[in-house]
Amino acid sequence: KAPIIAVTGTNGKTTTTVLIGKMFMADGRDTYIAGNVVAGDIRLPLVMAAHKAGPESVIVAEISTFQLEWIRSFKPKVAALLNVTADHMDRHASIEEYRDLKARIFENQAEGDFAIINAENPFTASLAPHLKGRVMQFARMSEVNEGGFVRGDELIIRLSGIERVICARKDIPLRGEHNVENVLAAGCAAIAMGVRPESILKVVTEFQPVEHRLEPVAVIDGVQYINNSMCTNVDAAVRSVEAISEPQIVIAGGKDKGSDYTALGQAFKKNAKHVILIGADAHLINDAAEHAGFKAISRAKSMREAVEMARGVAVPGDVVVLTPGCASFDMFDSFEHRGQVFKDVVREFAAEESL
Repeated sequence: KAPIIAVTGTNGKTTTTVLIGKMFMADGRDTYIAGNVVAGDIRLPLVMAAHKAGPESVIVAEISTFQLEWIRSFKPKVAALLNVTADHMDRHASIEEYRDLKARIFENQAEGDFAIINAENPFTASLAPHLKGRVMQFARMSEVNEGGFVRGDELIIRLSGIERVICARKDIPLRGEHNVENVLAAGCAAIAMGVRPESILKVVTEFQPVEHRLEPVAVIDGVQYINNSMCTNVDAAVRSVEAISEPQIVIAGGKDKGSDYTALGQAFKKNAKHVILIGADAHLINDAAEHAGFKAISRAKSMREAVEMARGVAVPGDVVVLTPGCASFDMFDSFEHRGQVFKDVVREFAAEESL
């Protein structure tokens, strides 16, 4: 009965979904955040949200590729494809096949619906001419005819020739340029559905990192510890490493998904002080880092040992960040379990320091 705002993409899905949901809530709309989203207490299956929501409600749903493989009549009022980068290559024959599955989110849309795509991602931008819904694009580096973009310090949504400033860059408390893109995509969805700019601004300025996504955990001896366990692919890892300006010790590794770690090795060379590798396929990241000329690499057999090693390397002003770039299933039940173990170890050390 309720219109659905659906969000998919390789990275940024949960943050963008929660942003959109909170924007509707701030605007006084009865809102259900649902789907393939795990963010603290937000764990509502889409089928349950659809059962509960009335015609005056709004459902904001994170949708995975695995779900999109099986759709038949799924028809979101607003559908957003945030980006497509190599992921799950152990499952898909090619990145084009993976992209085409993501694009199914638009499959049943009609003229009165909205399709939001990333204008600066080649795999998503190529879809624009083929979409049946009204296309809104978003871009961080250039202006778009209709959608979201950055001009100077301002994030702007342009729809039907009307420009609305939703916030300034400095209003976004989240680290990284990828979160500018997430805010632009969320702003497009909110404006398309009539949410007031002041409601959008309120949510953006007050928004805190979603659990396991560049989530601050503790400061010990002047060193900040950040949990980024949801970072399960190379592109997300690269963006996360680039998002941290302080000297950083990165804990990375896990179960490979058929990824090419070349870009991550280069990001370590440019941005990391030290890398501590864990997990079944740590050697793949090690090889990519060494090939890029980065040699400050250690190996750990457990999360506890990795955090202990990081404490030994870090000095005040440094950041220790768990940015795996891999799946978690070699050592943990899920990325949430991996992040929780990291947080438990860090908090244990923090408690010892406070005694």
